[in-house]
Amino acid sequence: MRRLLLFLLLIAATLLQPALALSSDPPPHETPVNPPSSVKASEIVQFGGYSWCVLEVRDGKALLLAEKIIEANLYNLYPTDVTWESCFLRDYLNGIFLQNFTHEEQERIVETSVNNPDNLWYGTPGGADTYDKVFLLSLEEVDRYFGDSGDYLTGKRKLWHADGIEENDEGWAFSNAHDEDRAAIYGYGPSWWWLRSPGSGSRSAAAVDIGGSVNVRGRDVDAMHPDMGGVRPALWLNVDYGTDAGIADTENVTYIKLGQDASITVSENETTPYRWVIVLSDETVLEQTSDEYIQEFSLLSLLGASGVGGNHRFDFRAIGEGACSVDMYLVRIGDSIDEAAQVESYLFIVED
Repeated sequence: MRRLLLFLLLIAATLLQPALALSSDPPPHETPVNPPSSVKASEIVQFGGYSWCVLEVRDGKALLLAEKIIEANLYNLYPTDVTWESCFLRDYLNGIFLQNFTHEEQERIVETSVNNPDNLWYGTPGGADTYDKVFLLSLEEVDRYFGDSGDYLTGKRKLWHADGIEENDEGWAFSNAHDEDRAAIYGYGPSWWWLRSPGSGSRSAAAVDIGGSVNVRGRDVDAMHPDMGGVRPALWLNVDYGTDAGIADTENVTYIKLGQDASITVSENETTPYRWVIVLSDETVLEQTSDEYIQEFSLLSLLGASGVGGNHRFDFRAIGEGACSVDMYLVRIGDSIDEAAQVESYLFIVED
């Protein structure tokens, strides 16, 4: 019965998607005037209200990966044979999620040919190549862009047992010095996240586990809460876009005009005891106009599942010339900002 309800909700979401796109008018994300040459691999940049890791820059485009897990979701609704081409998460990212960006931002996201090779360790078919604006990393890419160890390509299998980790032909993951770089945060703690590659069978998909090791065997495509997969979208962004690169530099600097609005979007889970606290350095330059918790569009959230997160959007308006830093503290309810579990800092430069 639960699966049937999930299926009906997916149909409803698909039918309503054009209406949602028409009625959704997210506030513009002000972006700095930044020359394309300033965008470099390994930097953290801002685009569309999210923080992104720059994995590669070439031919006037930058490959971005969400710095943190932005939400938890299913790879697919049912435990059926599926590939990236046919899975639910691909439709969601290139449909409803894409509507989080303004029209101008969507124009800067490049529709890209996405290669979907078979799983090298298990021979599971990867399916047809696709054309996507938003996608997940593959096993090959998560190995290449996080240290380029070649462990996946060369089959350096690791096996976990009571005495530790060892190389073993029966191993189902690879783990190395770059695990820490692959590990990702969701809300206030670490979580595992999906890759687009198939796992050991066509009903599983590869993933990066909590500690950053890469699970080549994969997880069930319909893995649900409390063991639900995190989503770190990837996209190619056109940074050679006129005179505006569309992204902020590593200091999270945003230039806006007097009277204009800006917003910051961060992950948050209302079922946890943690909340974001905002501190403005100069309230004569920037004022906070609103904040809104946005439940992620997840079939699990529609079913009322506990522990399902979302995003918190904070809106600001430029009211005076100058500079204003926005410091955001993720604190346990009742604690002070000195005890924050996480701190984010942004700088806004307001010009007439």
